[in-house]
Amino acid sequence: MRAWLLILMMGIANFVFAQHETDRQDHSTLGYLVIGLILIAVVVFTLYNKQKRRFND
Repeated sequence: MRAWLLILMMGIANFVFAQHETDRQDHSTLGYLVIGLILIAVVVFTLYNKQKRRFND
């Protein structure tokens, strides 16, 4: 389920932030930073839960 969520988020990011024939200097990279931070938070949360589950077993 989490893998599908990650694939869906990456697809949405690709669709939303795809730039066709536009000058890249006009656009901010803030969107990419936000998506990157969200993905990092999801990975950290997932790894934390796996470690917590392994420790409790």
